[in-house]
Amino acid sequence: RERERERGGERRGSATGSGITTVSSVSDPAATLPWRVCVQVHPRGQRTTMPSPPPPTPPQLRTEFLRSALGLLRILQLMLGTVVWVTIAVSKYEGALHYVVFVAVSFWLSTLALFFLTLLGKSDLVPVLGGERWTLTNAVHDGLATLLYLVACYLIGSKTREKSFCHLPAYSYHCPYKVYLTATVFVCVCTLLYLISAVYCSCKKCRGDQAVI
Repeated sequence: RERERERGGERRGSATGSGITTVSSVSDPAATLPWRVCVQVHPRGQRTTMPSPPPPTPPQLRTEFLRSALGLLRILQLMLGTVVWVTIAVSKYEGALHYVVFVAVSFWLSTLALFFLTLLGKSDLVPVLGGERWTLTNAVHDGLATLLYLVACYLIGSKTREKSFCHLPAYSYHCPYKVYLTATVFVCVCTLLYLISAVYCSCKKCRGDQAVI
């Protein structure tokens, strides 16, 4: 009888609100201590929920960029670039002035992208050109803008000199001289602004500064 009791073991079941726990104790003939197996049985339909990930943080404005030298230069470049292409676009431009409008619009869009990426601190999203290369990217962009704006300044200056004859009081036809002269002045100022920002970013890069601010 004692052997049958040792072979039989003991079973205990307890029902709870969350499930049923079954504990079985079996004696091993090769060991002196019994071992126990605990199984937790949950009711059907019960699911375990994983904690939800934290919501993404919205981008924060880097207001110090607006007060920096490069931030002020970017704002002036955007404002004067708008004046350049709007002034030429409202007039009947032709010939080489298409290049001037192309340069003004292209660098207005690229400058706008650089401005907002720096303001929002999202330069790391730009592949290859962002992150640690952001200062170098700004310097190369502004250097290229300076060169192309110099060509545009020469072209629109030549066009203005061609139309200088119609500025006489006796000339009764449409005269774009004043429009071209205004655009010439703003193109030259934009060229100077891009030259200053190119030198500024180049100096920061030579000093080893990774941030453009």
